Amino acid sequence: MRNSLKGKIEDLQKIAKEIERCEVCNKYKIGLIIPGEGKPNAKIMLMGEAGGPTESKVGRPFVGRSGKFLMQLLSSIGIKREDVFLTS
Repeated sequence: MRNSLKGKIEDLQKIAKEIERCEVCNKYKIGLIIPGEGKPNAKIMLMGEAGGPTESKVGRPFVGRSGKFLMQLLSSIGIKREDVFLTS
């Protein structure tokens, strides 16, 4: 992993492509592989156990009912979604 912001972005994009092509387990067949998103240099990273049906459909982490609740909690303490790196 590189230290520059550009390097981190490139590394995360490479990892996301590797995840999307991964066939080590059967999860790729049911669409549950969701790469992370957000600031590569965020001070906060949140990792969910697994994406739900909404996350699989949209292809983004924390966008379903639980994600909306999480975003309300973060907002209540002054943290925006775009300030966090999210993955599941």
